[in-house]
Amino acid sequence: MRRIQESIRELGWGSTTIFKKRGWKTTPEDLRRALSFASGGPPGVVIVMRVGSGHQTVYATSVASL
Repeated sequence: MRRIQESIRELGWGSTTIFKKRGWKTTPEDLRRALSFASGGPPGVVIVMRVGSGHQTVYATSVASL
């Protein structure tokens, strides 16, 4: 979770950031409680997935529907 926290801080994302996961024991709610966010920062999307014996994390921004 340390790397996720560092990335969220670097990106300046706020508390409305969305978390998605596949093959990871931690729930999105537990992850949200464990992290701190930029006050008033924009939302982002964090996707954590199992790849082989490890995990990969994808950081994305949400695009509004046209």
